[in-house]
Amino acid sequence: MKNSIEEDIKIIENFINWLTIDFEYDSGNEIKAIEHILSDYKRVLKENELLRQQNISYKNNIQKIK
Repeated sequence: MKNSIEEDIKIIENFINWLTIDFEYDSGNEIKAIEHILSDYKRVLKENELLRQQNISYKNNIQKIK
């Protein structure tokens, strides 16, 4: 079964924690790269949600004007 985006993000965050804490993996470049991509992805998700809400608001305003 396909995970939701939120579930996938949580899985990746748990994996990073496992690597850094439980597994004592100390190759910062890989972990930093994953964290950077994950951070950017979260930011884009938030921006997309804001744009989606603005789009709905604009559509509602147009309907009221008509």
